[in-house]
Amino acid sequence: RLPYAVLLLDAQLTLCDANARGRQLLARADGLRHDPRRGLHAVRRDDDLRLQALLRDAAQLLRGAPSRRGGGLLPVHRPAPCQPYELLVAPLMPGEQADGFLHPQGSIVLFVSDPHAQTLTPVQHLQQLYALTPTEADVALLLLQGADTRDVADELGIAPTTARNHLKRVFAKTHTARQQDLLRLLLQGLTPLLHAYNTLSHTTELMSC
Repeated sequence: RLPYAVLLLDAQLTLCDANARGRQLLARADGLRHDPRRGLHAVRRDDDLRLQALLRDAAQLLRGAPSRRGGGLLPVHRPAPCQPYELLVAPLMPGEQADGFLHPQGSIVLFVSDPHAQTLTPVQHLQQLYALTPTEADVALLLLQGADTRDVADELGIAPTTARNHLKRVFAKTHTARQQDLLRLLLQGLTPLLHAYNTLSHTTELMSC
């Protein structure tokens, strides 16, 4: 079973489907809420501003329009003492298939990790998928969040040359040559992620969007 809550939206940001964990998460409404009229929103306003920006970027990419990033990561806060959810937004492009599922118009996929559920973190996923070290996975995730190599160096407390060396190793391990290709792989290359963790059940069918 998938250790994440998974939510699928179409290019108009309409909720199409959710796995059991996703439905439970929305029912709790402690960090994310879904309203049929307003759509999917984060409870905290600052979280919601970032979430809506990521969703718009991903939707633009699905529609074939220029997109700054097409997705990304953000924490979704909830009432204390609970730790924030960790949310990954990524587009599943038209024609891309995962575990037998094909959405002709494409989808926006949200993976929501609950640290209290003891699931793998995105860093651990990247380590397993691409044989990255913890630092290399940190570098990749920071790039997903829009950081450049100087930002990465500042965040990790390392020299810019060291950050660039880590990035070169990430390129080598992911078989990419440019930062744009790397981000596309991490954001749009959902099929290996979904296959690796058996993320979609064969007994579930996508609802028509």
